[in-house]
Amino acid sequence: MAMQRAKVWRWSALLLAALLFVFWAHRREAPERLPSPLQASNGTCVSARCHAGMDDPHQTDMLRCVDCHGGNPDAPEPKSDDPKAWLAMMRRAHVAMPKGVTEKQMGIVASLDRLPSDFIRFVNPSDLRVAERTCGQAECHGILRGDVVRRVKRSLHATLAGYSLLVAQTGESVDTFGIHRVTAWKPTTTAGAVNELRHFGALKPSSLASTLLGNCIQCHIQAYPPQPQKGAFRASGCAACHMPYADDGKSKTAHWQPLTGAKRSWRNTHPFVHAFLARPDDTEQLGLPKMSQCRHCHTQGMRVQQNFIGEHGETDIHFQRGMICSDCHTDADMHGDGNLYMRQGMAVEIRCESCHGTVDRLATMRTANGRPVPNLRRLPDGKFVLRTHDQRLRFVPQVIDTLDPTKTPKAAEAHGRSGIRKGIGVAQATLKGFSHLDRLECSACHMGGMFQPLRGHFLVDKRRSVASTLTGTPVASVTQNFPSEPPPQLLLGINHRGRIAPFIAHPAALVIVNPDGTKAQRLPVSLLTNRPARTFLPLAPHSITKTALACHDCHFKPDRRNATRVRRAVGLGTNTVDRLTTTDGKPIADFGVPDARPLDAATLHRILQVIVPP
Repeated sequence: MAMQRAKVWRWSALLLAALLFVFWAHRREAPERLPSPLQASNGTCVSARCHAGMDDPHQTDMLRCVDCHGGNPDAPEPKSDDPKAWLAMMRRAHVAMPKGVTEKQMGIVASLDRLPSDFIRFVNPSDLRVAERTCGQAECHGILRGDVVRRVKRSLHATLAGYSLLVAQTGESVDTFGIHRVTAWKPTTTAGAVNELRHFGALKPSSLASTLLGNCIQCHIQAYPPQPQKGAFRASGCAACHMPYADDGKSKTAHWQPLTGAKRSWRNTHPFVHAFLARPDDTEQLGLPKMSQCRHCHTQGMRVQQNFIGEHGETDIHFQRGMICSDCHTDADMHGDGNLYMRQGMAVEIRCESCHGTVDRLATMRTANGRPVPNLRRLPDGKFVLRTHDQRLRFVPQVIDTLDPTKTPKAAEAHGRSGIRKGIGVAQATLKGFSHLDRLECSACHMGGMFQPLRGHFLVDKRRSVASTLTGTPVASVTQNFPSEPPPQLLLGINHRGRIAPFIAHPAALVIVNPDGTKAQRLPVSLLTNRPARTFLPLAPHSITKTALACHDCHFKPDRRNATRVRRAVGLGTNTVDRLTTTDGKPIADFGVPDARPLDAATLHRILQVIVPP
């Protein structure tokens, strides 16, 4: 009898698990509501003459305009059509613009810092200078709802701390700098995190670092982009991501009259719709290109989005399968986890193995920081599926399933074995340490192409001055020339995790135009090591492919006709600008990221000793 009851309980538990999965698999989140007119009572903010037809950014009747923007909703409407009377009403209702404020100041961090907080709130309630009074209230996105705003203020989107490591390129010391001085919530020992970031403004105004940073720093959410141009329109703070802008800055909001003409100033731009998107990259529902909001920033620097959609090689397999940025990247990746990171690689918690596992185990469905991967589940039959932004279930293959040489011989040979277990992978003379996956990042082999500006350079023109985007003080004008190398673009080094990974070379050459018009070209030298201060950075290329690179991309063929390709890939170079190390593993260039380095002598020897079949 007891055995019967136990069997019934077991079957009941299995049935319940199956029903719960079916419920999860077929559950459809309510589709994000498209913009609709404001529902709340907003006094005279919304009337026949003022903001009529304004979209409701929160799709709720609980919030009024003034709850976010401030201002006075009770300014009485004039009884006449006298324009002066309506202008007087607007002045009573709105927060006045301080005298002397210009459009250019909206793109300068220090200028925004000096503006009255009530005016900043009126223009953009989500600006991080005031967001704790608005978006960051406890019951909104504050301490009762994940403390999102406080985390964002310490995220790399706000601090741009990883970018400061490029200061090494100028020959100056690498240190912990950010857009603002920020301190950690509490002392931390988390890898890659620091207790304080210093303000970029602490650099000497006359230094080359200040000149480069003052010209180049745009992709952070502490200010508007300094130059209104196609593809760069966005706001600051939370709205930089969650409030969609069209590439041309034009709006289709009902109350706004779209302007014509190619050139548009910030005063004449407006969100595409006055509505927040929960997923900033899910812009197709509005009729905008896929991931267009992320593209406003992530097409510069390392050209992440161009790599993802295949402009520098093969299209990323995740993009081919219909996935977008937020299907992989977690809340902590985008909003931060509360720590102050100085390295971009340390701030990202999602890993390939979080979803695909390793040669030794199935996916743990956990990020590098131990948090569950959102929307990743294992079915009763053992298969893994991911529910993506469009509510579709997508099969997630596991690395360990590729080790059977009778089913996937090429993958089994490439992955090999990492331990001493028999029957897994192809038998090797050395049982331990054979697997490519014991030290290689997945992207080292599964990379379809990437932006690689080995021959790029900066032109520093001391005859022209521009306002620094950080401080507003005059600095020499800098223009960039970043031509990408043609394939093959593979350049390998050892990243901060101690694993072999693709590296990107940031431009090193500086062409300086002196006030008298004469030109000088030089390669900065590091004050720390006295070596050329080339900035080589480990990179997640965002061009992942199902099929790996060919063996001869890294190993010699019998006739060695691929020697140039191999030498570049391992960092020995081709007697041009792509050399990272000597044959005995001694670095001949500096690396912008601490702990990143070229391949060591033992690794070089091991790679170069392998001869692949023709």
